[in-house]
Amino acid sequence: PDSALAYVPSLAGNTIICSFYAAFTVIAAYLTIRHRAWWAICLPTGTFFSALGFALRIVLRSPANQGDKAIFIPQYLFVVLPPACFLGFAYIVGGRLLVAVTAMDGGAVTKPGMEPLCSTPADNGHSRNVSLEPTDTRQPPLSQRSPFAILPPRLYTFIFVMSDIVTFVVQAVGASLQTSDDYDTVLTGSHIYLAGAAAQMASFFLFALIMIHSHCKLYLVDPESYSFKRAFVKRNPGSVLFVTLHAVGICILLRCAFRTAEMALGVRSHLYNTEIYTFLLDALPLLIVVAFFLVVWPKKYLDRV
Repeated sequence: PDSALAYVPSLAGNTIICSFYAAFTVIAAYLTIRHRAWWAICLPTGTFFSALGFALRIVLRSPANQGDKAIFIPQYLFVVLPPACFLGFAYIVGGRLLVAVTAMDGGAVTKPGMEPLCSTPADNGHSRNVSLEPTDTRQPPLSQRSPFAILPPRLYTFIFVMSDIVTFVVQAVGASLQTSDDYDTVLTGSHIYLAGAAAQMASFFLFALIMIHSHCKLYLVDPESYSFKRAFVKRNPGSVLFVTLHAVGICILLRCAFRTAEMALGVRSHLYNTEIYTFLLDALPLLIVVAFFLVVWPKKYLDRV
């Protein structure tokens, strides 16, 4: 067909994916509003535009629309760019988790299991409780370090969200150029998008390693609270969130690897021009990521860490 794509998009496949993204948008928006977790707005934002992108793929099935760039361009952008919102959500959760587990909420940095109260003898011979919490409740500086994190915990969200924004912009520029009618411009756009996708994957891979490192450090200090058993059986909040981030990290890296390989092979490759790969290696891993976050709503667990 005379289509902007090398194939006619599947009605069944795109409808199913669009429906899941639409349902997840409603659920994520509800949880964000219910828990007043405004920092989580990036999750329903990403699912909304992803749903719109796959809905536009259905519109492209019509012979009258298959060569319409006014439909193809937003469709392509809404499929390849919104996942940056899911990475951003993971970065925010990871940063807040590291702050929470190191007690950097305006109090002193404590190790897991440390009691906030201790008993000391009083003048009348009876014991009295003395609070170990500092009277100064001001927020600690951004540079305050933790024994459980490589960098100061309060810097993680800023550093990785900024990397997410930068790689998003690079991919947006590349993806926009890829919609051109000129092959050389398309090729240039592919190279730019490839650079952005590779940088995004490297950034998230580093983040995933940092989360594993922090989880291991916490486990060595307090294995009772941070074992995998605590996550699956006892539902320890910190352990649940670490395991969730590890699980979604695998799915996100799979999707990043697919998009990087797709652009590395070029727009004329079998990988780029076969829709089933978009379903199985892009949409499916990301839907699993969102499902994990909705089942284990991070705000609920962060409040209990």
